[in-house]
Amino acid sequence: MGYLFDFASFIEELRENEVKKGKIDKYEELYGGIEPDIKKQIWYTEYVSKCIQHYPEAGLLVPEELKDDFDWPLLFGLTVSSFSSEYRFVIPDKGGEESWRLLIKVSAKKKKSESKENEVGEETDTEEITIEKDLENLWSFQILRLYEIYIEEQIDLQILYGEKDTTADHRYGLERQREKKIDELLNKLVVPDEVDNNRKIVYHYASINTLAAILESKQIRATDLRFLNDAKEGKVWDEVFSSAVIELRDRYKKEPFFDEINYYLDLIGDRVKSYMKPEVMECYITSFTRLADDKNQFHMYGDSFKGVSIGFDEKKLRKEIIDNSKSNQMISGLLYGEVNYNLPKLKQTVKGMLTKMINEFIREKKATGETPEEFRDNNLYFFNGRSDKIFLTCQDAKSEYFKSEEEYRLYWMQEPSSRSKHIRFFPRNSRIIPFVNFDFSETTLPIVEVIIGPNNDMNAVKENIQEVLRLYGYTNVAVKTSDIPYRP
Repeated sequence: MGYLFDFASFIEELRENEVKKGKIDKYEELYGGIEPDIKKQIWYTEYVSKCIQHYPEAGLLVPEELKDDFDWPLLFGLTVSSFSSEYRFVIPDKGGEESWRLLIKVSAKKKKSESKENEVGEETDTEEITIEKDLENLWSFQILRLYEIYIEEQIDLQILYGEKDTTADHRYGLERQREKKIDELLNKLVVPDEVDNNRKIVYHYASINTLAAILESKQIRATDLRFLNDAKEGKVWDEVFSSAVIELRDRYKKEPFFDEINYYLDLIGDRVKSYMKPEVMECYITSFTRLADDKNQFHMYGDSFKGVSIGFDEKKLRKEIIDNSKSNQMISGLLYGEVNYNLPKLKQTVKGMLTKMINEFIREKKATGETPEEFRDNNLYFFNGRSDKIFLTCQDAKSEYFKSEEEYRLYWMQEPSSRSKHIRFFPRNSRIIPFVNFDFSETTLPIVEVIIGPNNDMNAVKENIQEVLRLYGYTNVAVKTSDIPYRP
């Protein structure tokens, strides 16, 4: 049996509507005929489908009598991708119902207690209010209306994106808004400790002195990327990018547009490599690992086995840094993720991004009739934004030699002209190293556990750390001792 909402039928209804058929004509003028499968729509493949990927494993709590009548993951994706309505989740308690509740805020008209005149002097007895609806308690006609509202919104936005008189800056702005909506979704999907059985933990190896400093200051240090211990690390990402560019030049050297392609590759290269210049962009990094109790990590970063492994709740760590570090700049702000040790695969990814970017430029420039220089100047925000994404992708690169470290990184990037984090300095090996702090002054750090290195008086150190954690308000942090056999 099919679902009650049928995308193809809805499009035909819009086509037959005297008021709304114009938008369908405009959409098809820009993107061709609308296929009957919603999953083949450009706004679905490029945006809504990315939201559906995060549909809760336990599913949503829906009306029992309608559970087989609608595509609930699709409605989830349309809801959380919408710019016109708000939503929130109610996450089930441990041992209770397993499904998630989805509550949607919608606008409605309410009768006023007394008739009033509106701004144009007409008498009105209603007012616009916002009410919250639980998905589980909606009627079928209300659910159908949600599909219609959200799909019309996506069509309208896609028209705005594709119109010829819309600048590339506006198009890039829409892409950024879509990215922010997905970030908002991920933040709302963070599950509290007491119900999160699949919590991911990242570990930071440090001395006991550093642990004490972190607890006292409620700060985590991020060091200038140019001063990492591995002198070759700053070159690895550049090698990935440069080799991708060389292969593309070779691929396109016989194409009629080669000079133009070469021009764009030079511009992208200048932009990407400029970020390693501190006068253009300041980049700071703090490193973690997925390894909880690792011999090499304790040896290299844990004060020669006398330090600790500090386990942080990964999602909470990111969320609290984002909440405490507001930044509206294009590339500035918090970046995070695993290091990529598969450099050949990463190079292919970068080549794909470069190819897509250049093809878009050539197509757009051809439509405008501008010279490459004019097109660059008139679309600088769009151009820079695309280049920035390539730079950020390259930053994941690290030599396969370090694969065993299973590194996870937090980056902070800021433009010198508008810093949102104050730069500090510390000495190391006759050098003065810049750094910034991730500040948790409004809360405790999301520490889950502390593992004591094997070159310690285990019982004494454990009792000491437990007492210090208690004094600083960390009452639910597990303090463990390393299982690594160690002989001094």
